[in-house]
Amino acid sequence: MGVLCPPKVVRKGNRGILVTMLLGLMVLVIGGIGLMFILKKPGDENPVPGTSVKEREGSSSRFGLAKTESKKPAGNSRQSGIVRKMENVRKEKGDSKLKSLAQHQIDAPPEDFFGRKSEIMNTVSKFKDGGHFNGFCGPRGIGKTATALKVIDKITPLFPEAQIYFNFDMADTPDSATQEAMEHVINSLAPGSKTPSNPEALIFQYRKTLHGKNVLLFFDNVRSATEVMKLMPPSKSIGLFIASEEKLKVEHLSWETLEPLPEEDLKDLINLWASRIGFWGAEIGRYSAFNPLAASLSGRFLNEFSVFDPEQFATKLRDVFKEVVKTVPDRNQAGVDTVLTMLFMIIPDPAKNLLSKLLIFPGSFYGDAEAFICEDKENVKLEVLVRLGFVEFNEHTDRYQIPPTLQFWMKTRINKTHLGQVDLRRATYYMTRLQFLSDLFHSNNASKKDQALQLFDLDWKNIKEGQSWAQAHCLKDNEVAKICQGYAELGYPLLQLRQSAKNRLSWLEGGLLASKNLQDEEGELNCLLFLGQENNSVREWTQAVDLLEKALALAKKQDHPKAELEILHGLGKAFLGQEKWSKALEHFQNEATAAEKIGQTATMLGAQEEIAKTHVLSKDPKQAMVWLERALDTAKKLKDPSAQTRLIASLGQAQLQSGDSTAAIETLQNALKNQAKSSGDPKSMAGLNHNLGDAFLAIEEPAKAASSYQSASQLYQKVRDSMGHAHSSGLHGACLMLAGDLDQGLKLTNKARSILRKIKATEEELRILDLMCASYLQSDHWEGALKTGQSQRQLAKKNKKSEFEARALKAMGEAMENKKNPAEAVSFYKNAYQLFGSSHPAETNALKVKIRALEKSLPKPPSSNKTES
Repeated sequence: MGVLCPPKVVRKGNRGILVTMLLGLMVLVIGGIGLMFILKKPGDENPVPGTSVKEREGSSSRFGLAKTESKKPAGNSRQSGIVRKMENVRKEKGDSKLKSLAQHQIDAPPEDFFGRKSEIMNTVSKFKDGGHFNGFCGPRGIGKTATALKVIDKITPLFPEAQIYFNFDMADTPDSATQEAMEHVINSLAPGSKTPSNPEALIFQYRKTLHGKNVLLFFDNVRSATEVMKLMPPSKSIGLFIASEEKLKVEHLSWETLEPLPEEDLKDLINLWASRIGFWGAEIGRYSAFNPLAASLSGRFLNEFSVFDPEQFATKLRDVFKEVVKTVPDRNQAGVDTVLTMLFMIIPDPAKNLLSKLLIFPGSFYGDAEAFICEDKENVKLEVLVRLGFVEFNEHTDRYQIPPTLQFWMKTRINKTHLGQVDLRRATYYMTRLQFLSDLFHSNNASKKDQALQLFDLDWKNIKEGQSWAQAHCLKDNEVAKICQGYAELGYPLLQLRQSAKNRLSWLEGGLLASKNLQDEEGELNCLLFLGQENNSVREWTQAVDLLEKALALAKKQDHPKAELEILHGLGKAFLGQEKWSKALEHFQNEATAAEKIGQTATMLGAQEEIAKTHVLSKDPKQAMVWLERALDTAKKLKDPSAQTRLIASLGQAQLQSGDSTAAIETLQNALKNQAKSSGDPKSMAGLNHNLGDAFLAIEEPAKAASSYQSASQLYQKVRDSMGHAHSSGLHGACLMLAGDLDQGLKLTNKARSILRKIKATEEELRILDLMCASYLQSDHWEGALKTGQSQRQLAKKNKKSEFEARALKAMGEAMENKKNPAEAVSFYKNAYQLFGSSHPAETNALKVKIRALEKSLPKPPSSNKTES
């Protein structure tokens, strides 16, 4: 199914008005100086070369922004060359650089790295010798990530396609970390793909995305062996690097344990930053517990504040260490805590205040974001924190981040009170950031769409925090409500490719709340429509009907005929899900009539197809054929060959349902011939072959059905349709079993069922099980029929598929009857009789006859004589 986009009818003519409202909001938020930043387009610190405002016309958004220039960082550092690196990266940042961000995410090793030669050499050798699953373990701050970067720098040629990085500390919750890691890998390697919401489908997509690739995965701060096992790649051609505090017990994963840095290496590290330390370097190293992070922070501080006496620093460090070690039994952690505690006592207040504000960024961020949100013009204060080591700059992504170990420590010890209007500024900034991404996404250039998704992924956590705050405060302030509404409108098309329906629902509910508060009926209509569609996607049919009926009333009130068409279609789908056939037909027919009236022929075709489908589902194949003929005429007018093929396939199904299997076979075979002549679409041909298999099965020719299903499965595999391939392959196997080849058929069915279970394709698996039962009964394999019938019964009962449960019970009854166990057979038949009910009269009548005949053959219970007293 394609991406749902906001209907263009719902935001007509309001773009200029809303731009004015947005600018008014910005003035209120930041005053005169801040207006300068708002008029910039956030994100142009990482611009997409060659894009202009004109090229981005056509976005459904109503918010507009002007262009900005990227800034150069201020400040200098004598030894690290940080500023030089930043300037070079920003100068070379271009289209090719942007495209590579998603595939090559791992930064260069830090310049202040010393030691670890043996650990690096051992791990590099393992990779080069084919041992591609390796890890470093050790306490926080010991240098696992930095050492891993040194290794990766040497082994990158082994994995040229991509190097993917994910930090488990940055996950929303510990429980969601593995899922987020999989999503990150999928989105990085296939930027334009849709991330599956279903956990089983996500695992399947993760492994499928990695299959055949030559990439390196680096998962940092992993907590458990279970997490690693779920993320194990599908082949050893993939490189896997793990960093964890503990040595996790995972098969095939080789570990190196990192110990505190030797004294000589630590002294070299400190002296790199501040050679004036001299003798006191050893003292600082001792009270840093020879932890490289703690030692680096100490050296950076003494380099930045040259007036601070090294002896005084070492003495204070010793005093703090004596107190900290009393409460922190682990010496390594005591070293980190000692240095951080002391530094936070003596660093200037502006630096501490900025760190407090930076904690609102859950992950990395661009310099322009910090400049606006934290009111740090030209990143002057931020660059001080970079030189002090409290913030890292990734030269590849051009983004800043508080190192995870420091962030972990600061969250529990720094005053979290946000100074000024940081939350409001963040919500405002990232809403305007979404404007830029929305314009990029809605361009006609496919590469720009991918870039929009890549940049969206980079800033997702920041965008999410901005939206959450706006949603929580939208009822208190109309200006905040406008921001919340902007998030819903601008972010929804991107969310459809990247987030689950659950997250999308929450986002849209915020937009609906804001729209109602602002009495914005157009915004309310948008949100109601999208919420209805999302509830349809998660099968919340009743809620979908309620929302869409409200949307329909608003669309009629506002005279939006195109929006009305989408709403009618959604209502038809919702009633179809509830199996209310007449209601579904009513809305699809209204959609078809309205579409014809305003000349929307393609929409009319879609409605006609749905009407035919509804008649098929309601067991009215004659009416289905009438509507399919109408739809075929419409498709011919549109000159849409793929629609014609699809409709002919549906016509064959309807003919089959009507009992005219011969006509169905002729229709489908002619369609296949036409497709072959026109070099048809493989997916359409796969569908035709699958339906032809159904037709041959109906006339009890399992060998021909098996051949058709085999052709379908091969074509589905060619177009990488895993569900279609598994379903057709399973039916191919079941038909082989019916044709007498039990062994080969069973191999195919078991493999197909395994895939269908993973992606939760319940009805498809039930159909395969149903045919397997029939094949076992045909070959007098009663135990096989009982076992398969039990599996079918359990799966059907769990998913409330009463017809399949009844068919399973009937098959088990037949097996028991043939095993000469009439009592058990009667029990199964009676349960099947109740489940079939009045909707299947032929089945219930046949069962009634069987039950009566078997009950007559059962021995009568002995009569008991009562003795009167």
